Order: sequence, then structure tokens, then C-alpha cells
Amino acid sequence: MKESFERVAAGVDDRNAGDALYKPMAGHLGTSAAYQAALDWCSRDG
Repeated sequence: MKESFERVAAGVDDRNAGDALYKPMAGHLGTSAAYQAALDWCSRDG
């Protein structure tokens, strides 16, 4: 699942490249609050 999330994070970064307030996730997966929250939410059971 993590490999899929990493690919998606890079795509999200690309789509938000023009937003000055956006904080990229790819390359910062260990410190990205957005990435960590999404991974945690999708990893929960039920």
C-alpha cells in the first residue's frame, strides 16, 4: 500500500505545483502531515 501512496503523493504534488501555499509530500513522506494522515486513515480497520 505504501508504494501506491508514494506514487499518488507525487501526482498530487504535480497537480498542486502552481499553488504557493501547497507543501509537497514526495521526498518528505516521513514529515508530511498530509501524507501521514492519509496513510493512517486508510490503514485503519473499520
